[in-house]
Amino acid sequence: MEVEIIEPNVSSFIKSLRDIGYTFEIAVADILDNSISANARNIEIHVEKTPYQALCILDDGDGMNEDTLREAMRISTIDPDAERDSNDLGRFSLGLKTASYSQCTLLTVISKSNSSEISAKQWDLDKVSKLNKWALNSLNEWDVKELFGSLGDSSLMERLKEQNSGTLVVWQKLDRFEDNSLSRKLTELREHLSLVFHRFLEGTHKSNKVNISINNKKLIPFNPFYKSTAKEKDIFYSDYSQNKKVIVKGHVLPSYSSKETNPEEYNRYGTSDGYSRSQGCYLYRSNRIISYASWWRIVKSQDANQLVRFEIDISNDQDKEWGITVTKSGFGITPPAVIREDLKIKFKNVIRTGRGIIVGRKINNKSHVRLWQLFRNNDKQNSFVVNQDHPLLLDLKSKAGKEFSKILDVYIHSLEAYMPVKDITREQINNPIDFKEAMDLEKKELNNQIKKFISQGLSKEEIEFLVGSEGFDEEVFKNE
Repeated sequence: MEVEIIEPNVSSFIKSLRDIGYTFEIAVADILDNSISANARNIEIHVEKTPYQALCILDDGDGMNEDTLREAMRISTIDPDAERDSNDLGRFSLGLKTASYSQCTLLTVISKSNSSEISAKQWDLDKVSKLNKWALNSLNEWDVKELFGSLGDSSLMERLKEQNSGTLVVWQKLDRFEDNSLSRKLTELREHLSLVFHRFLEGTHKSNKVNISINNKKLIPFNPFYKSTAKEKDIFYSDYSQNKKVIVKGHVLPSYSSKETNPEEYNRYGTSDGYSRSQGCYLYRSNRIISYASWWRIVKSQDANQLVRFEIDISNDQDKEWGITVTKSGFGITPPAVIREDLKIKFKNVIRTGRGIIVGRKINNKSHVRLWQLFRNNDKQNSFVVNQDHPLLLDLKSKAGKEFSKILDVYIHSLEAYMPVKDITREQINNPIDFKEAMDLEKKELNNQIKKFISQGLSKEEIEFLVGSEGFDEEVFKNE
């Protein structure tokens, strides 16, 4: 057998590497993974608009000497199957490169460790394509000075020099979005990072607390389970390994009607996508969210489930089983088949609770006589009908003639037949802040009606019956 060595066409390969599924915010998050894995406590993200658009990320992590930096710039320097530290957020040793390549064609990494001086390496994809070779630039002090001279701001470089250790990543020649979309991109970036790294921003779940800022504005952690009603957590030991556990905790967020929730809070925790699109599972890998707002087709996404969210934790040695890719995001992530049925049972139990919270007022409330009542026909189908025993309706019919009563009955039956139940439910679920359950009844009208009833010489029992009827205000009645 003859073996033929075929080298890849580097120029074409680099173009393919630029399109493996990164968005701007996912790419930046991948860079931050490296900083957190390197024990950084402070990460600064700066986006320079003039004279040339660029992004810089400075951390105070362990940093790298020249040899380590050279290896870090190599495409896939570490075996993805190699055993890693339990807190390592990486796997493929591609994130720094592929995330950067996806957004820019000029990547510079400058780093120093406690025991080394500053080193700087650079990938210029235009040069790589032209030479058709993996030609890595090694920058000297003058090259670095010239680089920051072109950016118009060398303050980050000066801070790196003052630190004992750390790394500075610089993206130039960003070519994946237009200049006028930068403001929107930064808003999306803040929202994404605040969610994905919220445990690190909070310093919870045994994670190291990390401060992250964008253009000198600190990120506020966004915990998707804020003020939720947490259920008892379950631990699944998957069949693929008794040592790899999946921790599942169900949450039901408070409805807008809750006394503890104000409109601003309610809107914020619905996210910019809204509650319906934010329901589902939030998957954490070593305390970092890698997938969120998905049911993985185990149950259906429905408006009635919008307050239900699941917190799921896995270790960083379960990537193969969950389909985790280089970008640590995307539709390919899904639970292993061996636990899907267990998850389905767990999901449905919590969903049942969540739907109960979102329904609204109960049928059997404190009113003795309601305007509407639930009716069950012979086919065991439920519907709402007008309560024929309500005092107002009884009074109206007593004063109406036979022909008018017939017209009134037809109108009432029409109301019952065409009640917009679906529209009411939709508004109640999707616009709870703006949706008002009932129009206010004019107190003047109620006063006049009550005076008429009193003038008729009602008994004590009749008065109590009237006060307990929906549509009347007991306090107003007492004033009369």
